[in-house]
Amino acid sequence: MKKLFAFVLAATVTTGSAFASTGSPANTTDTKAVANFKADYNDVSAVWNVNSNYSEVLFFWHNTIMDAYYDKDGNLVGTFHNIKATELPQDTQHQIATWYKKYTVKDAVVMEKDGEDPVYYVTVESPAHIRILEVKSDGSINEFKTIR
Repeated sequence: MKKLFAFVLAATVTTGSAFASTGSPANTTDTKAVANFKADYNDVSAVWNVNSNYSEVLFFWHNTIMDAYYDKDGNLVGTFHNIKATELPQDTQHQIATWYKKYTVKDAVVMEKDGEDPVYYVTVESPAHIRILEVKSDGSINEFKTIR
């Protein structure tokens, strides 16, 4: 599950704004994911990317580009969207500035799932390293992944 989540996060961080088609996935039998998506986001145009492990849905929601992922059983893994670094909790901004003084915040993504607190993923970069930090609702910060 952590590998799937890492892929989901990487895809979300690098996703551009290429919305070329709309509707439901044409080549999938994963009707549960489609039904779950439509139940949450009725009448929203979306772009689907489906493979044997997950279904990804790119869509606009309240003027925000969203990315939703469903597992192979059609259950929601989570929704992701970019935020400004200034939208992170104040304590988190302060901790990152203190602990990662030689780094620049490059990207911030929030993952949300029904019934759970949001989790933030913050990409920080220095001349030598790129790290993705995981920030939980209790304020704890962990290095989720080191890219270089």
